[in-house]
Amino acid sequence: MNEKSGTLLVVDDEDMIREILVEEFATVAENVVQARNGKEAISILEDTPNIDGIFSDISMPEMDGLELLEWVTEHRPYIGMVMLSAYGDKKNTAKALKLGALDFIDKPFQIDKLVEVAKECIEFGRINHEAADEVEKLVEEKVDLPDEKIGEWKRMKHKLLVLEYRKKRFKENK
Repeated sequence: MNEKSGTLLVVDDEDMIREILVEEFATVAENVVQARNGKEAISILEDTPNIDGIFSDISMPEMDGLELLEWVTEHRPYIGMVMLSAYGDKKNTAKALKLGALDFIDKPFQIDKLVEVAKECIEFGRINHEAADEVEKLVEEKVDLPDEKIGEWKRMKHKLLVLEYRKKRFKENK
């Protein structure tokens, strides 16, 4: 039995792509929310603390996917983000991965592959949420640090988890 869990956010300015992804991700995620651009996505992220993963197009009006990725890395480092692009631009791929994206998938994409990545993204988000909660608890109990240091710890933990995820994916794809 395939049990649904987690919450995913789909960000794309193309209605048809967004609707397809929402429908497919609903087979593995408990909740799937959507936004047309980075600004809408940030509004959702500020109101919805339990998002586990984000699938975002790069090229969108108002705020593109890379700008959204920068915001997520700074403000919600525990959320896994997968970038989607119709352009296959190596410069954007490199920038997205450097900023901490879990994966970069070219359009047109294979739905089966995206659904598998969605499952991994949900698990990644769950682990990251737990790690962030652990850091918060440790800091509250034992350490008197400025907020910027706490944020730095969370970002470092996120980067380690991203590296572990990529290492695992690399080994699987060999």
